[in-house]
Amino acid sequence: MLLEGAKSSGGFNGMPHRKFIVDKCKTIFFAGHETTALVTSWSLMLLALQPDWQARAHAEVLEICEDKPPDADMLRSMKVLTMVIQEILPLS
Repeated sequence: MLLEGAKSSGGFNGMPHRKFIVDKCKTIFFAGHETTALVTSWSLMLLALQPDWQARAHAEVLEICEDKPPDADMLRSMKVLTMVIQEILPLS
């Protein structure tokens, strides 16, 4: 979508396509990085304050993942972890 938008708009304010795309990618990267850091920080702090929820999330991850790294299908089936994340997202 970004490539198509750059092609159809002729860049942004006279900016060449390549620079336009690079600038937009940098914005997405840095904004996403900050959001991820905030959510991770809140998650760790709040789970540390709630050891019962931390234990539930930990047990669920161990049960579903066993000894394999998590993938998208595993993450979809983690109900407790999803609840924790959904409670934390508004805080970040």
